[in-house]
Amino acid sequence: MVLLLLALGSYEYNRYFKVWAKDAETAGAFNQNYVDIAQQINALPTSVPKYVIVKAPTVTFRLPDQDKELPVSAATVMFLTDTVSQEKRAAKHVVYLSPEQVFDARIARGAKIFRIE
Repeated sequence: MVLLLLALGSYEYNRYFKVWAKDAETAGAFNQNYVDIAQQINALPTSVPKYVIVKAPTVTFRLPDQDKELPVSAATVMFLTDTVSQEKRAAKHVVYLSPEQVFDARIARGAKIFRIE
């Protein structure tokens, strides 16, 4: 019985951590691209202006300190870059824009632009 449990545990460990977790479809299903964007933003100096254009069609949410709504897909990047509050967005020079707001935005020289689709 113990041998059977060890074999089953070993099989499931291999299937979960070595097969499923490394499958390219798994990364896509869990929006690894949003994590990659957050890591790129975090790697930049805080002095560099960063604009995140959020185009992903999804449910929207409104931040308590803003009038504009953003797609929920922006939340992953916001939490991983710690830019949920207006103060932290300003300190880290991160601006979240919808595609419609891009035309009215004054994009700073030397800014880095990221797209969430």
